[in-house]
Amino acid sequence: MEQVKQFKKYAYLALMFAPLVVSLFVVWFLPETIVSRMDIAGNVTATASRFSIFLFPILVAILGFGTRVASSSPKLTGGNVRTARSISWILLLLLNVIAYFQFWLYLGGMTVGAQMSRFLTF
Repeated sequence: MEQVKQFKKYAYLALMFAPLVVSLFVVWFLPETIVSRMDIAGNVTATASRFSIFLFPILVAILGFGTRVASSSPKLTGGNVRTARSISWILLLLLNVIAYFQFWLYLGGMTVGAQMSRFLTF
């Protein structure tokens, strides 16, 4: 039982920092500036430094740490620690999916905001 707890702990930490590690590799394949905003017609209206891709992985790590701390407190969870831990796992997995989708878009020359504006035109 103790081994399972240790495995879950290390798996949670790995998921918490995985987007940050992946962004360390992805950043070197990006151009110096990346598209950060597009208008409805598809014209680039703003660009950002390629190092701005670190913002979301840092947010994932902070939220992962915060939900882990909050889910271990019986006072904050109302005594239902198991449900709170499950919710923190689901939140962390969802944020990881969003982060990897964001990296995939960046490598294709797009951003999440630009992709949303393209979808809204149809």
